[in-house]
Amino acid sequence: MGLFERVKKAAERLAQGQGRPRRLLPGWKLRMVGDQRQAETSNADGRDIVRQEAGLPKPLFKPPLHDGCRCFDSPALLDDGTWVVVWQTRNDDVTCTDPYPVPWGETQGCKEMQGRVISEGPYFGMPVEQARVIAAENAVEGPTVEEANEELGQVLDEYVAGRAQGRW
Repeated sequence: MGLFERVKKAAERLAQGQGRPRRLLPGWKLRMVGDQRQAETSNADGRDIVRQEAGLPKPLFKPPLHDGCRCFDSPALLDDGTWVVVWQTRNDDVTCTDPYPVPWGETQGCKEMQGRVISEGPYFGMPVEQARVIAAENAVEGPTVEEANEELGQVLDEYVAGRAQGRW
């Protein structure tokens, strides 16, 4: 019997006044969920360190938002030359829609967080598409996105080489 069926059966018993609340997940599964969240957080912290070494802005908060969260963040370059960090999600049928507090108020889960700027700066909390429109209006002549991505790639290559040589 799957977890959904176990929860449904337990809820029916409780509604009928039978039984008592109990843990529906065995201890090893609870530890597994905790280990998964710890791994996701460590992965996000590692990406954050690399991006900051490359001069990208720091996210003010980052995935995971909840246990089992499949979200991640990624950098984006706007037309005005500003780098931002954007919340990304799988955005499928099982993407959560539960309300969660965020620095600008409340969001209806990860589904609503998709494409939201989460890095410090003037675009914080905006949908990235709105930030792109504003950035295009403020853009001045400068490097193209391709040139900036190439420069970022070079910086990241230098960082990886430095780690291999034990400099960091």
